[in-house]
Amino acid sequence: MTDISLCALIMKGPKKSVLTMAFPKALSSDLALSQYTHYHLVTLYKAMALITIADDTQIYISVDPDQCSVDAAINRLETCIDEVKLWMSHNYLKLNDDKTEFMVIGSKYQSAKVHVAHIRVGNANVIPSSEVRNLGVIFDSSLSMEYHITTVCRAAYASIRNIGRIRRHVNRETAEMMVHAFITSKIDIGNSLLHGITKTQLHRLQRIQKIAARLITYTKPREHITPVLHDLHWLPVEQRIIFKIALFVYKILYKTVYISSSIFK
Repeated sequence: MTDISLCALIMKGPKKSVLTMAFPKALSSDLALSQYTHYHLVTLYKAMALITIADDTQIYISVDPDQCSVDAAINRLETCIDEVKLWMSHNYLKLNDDKTEFMVIGSKYQSAKVHVAHIRVGNANVIPSSEVRNLGVIFDSSLSMEYHITTVCRAAYASIRNIGRIRRHVNRETAEMMVHAFITSKIDIGNSLLHGITKTQLHRLQRIQKIAARLITYTKPREHITPVLHDLHWLPVEQRIIFKIALFVYKILYKTVYISSSIFK
């Protein structure tokens, strides 16, 4: 059993195609979750990008933000899905039509110019979603990552409350292990995609990190948190994002053979 987990219709901007920004985000989310054993195949087919990750297939297409171009792209996308479904059936795979998610990606100004009621996937009509989950990261239609950050903050605050209830019963090492397992891991998942987010959204994640550090060390709210972060050897959230991207670039250039060979061939 397999499914097309995401079909994305990406609208071009007046100066630069959104595809050049959105498509690497999907790749980065895959790299950020590289602890999973999977294969990753990227193919260009009739000006569409097909990504295969384990048992998920993702299709991206970039179009101009006008109704005629969008209608033509929908037809091409449905034709591509039919051919993918045919290929899967020939290889003893079954496509789950109703599990497919469809998203129109673009700015609010671009999205207001077009209307997409649904897309046909086999025998199912799939309506556009405002948010979709892709390898643990939640994408919204404008790629602002706001909904993803809201979800991370909600889960992190719940974990902080739960750890706070038992903090006095465990030592510092155990508390730090729990924070890494239930809080830091949520902040770090897919964080390479958060480069360039607004300062407001970045502050929300940084506040969680500071609260977690105070929880571990019993630091009072009026005390400076920077020395505490240094003592814990924690980079601030913004530096963690930059470090993750730099690590990916280093691995692509020097460690990950199949990616570097595809880039420099």
